[in-house]
Amino acid sequence: MRFGIRARVVGLLGAAGLAGVIAAQALWPEGPLPAPAEPWRTPVTPWGDPDLQGTWPLDDLNGTPALRSSGAAATSRTRSSRSAPLALPR
Repeated sequence: MRFGIRARVVGLLGAAGLAGVIAAQALWPEGPLPAPAEPWRTPVTPWGDPDLQGTWPLDDLNGTPALRSSGAAATSRTRSSRSAPLALPR
């Protein structure tokens, strides 16, 4: 009996998935996990607000200008008079 390439790939992926499940079960600890000695609490400032000190990655802000250009300063962020009014279907 000949099997096509698709059947071989499906069989290989199924075997790999089964092996992954068996390996994950072998690594899973038995029984309940031990409770931490002291529960973690959010650090707060002396006046009670959350303490946000630390290092904050700014990778998502690369390329974002810190100041608006002089040409953009004259425009508003809201709807301008140049835009057409919104036409809603009735």
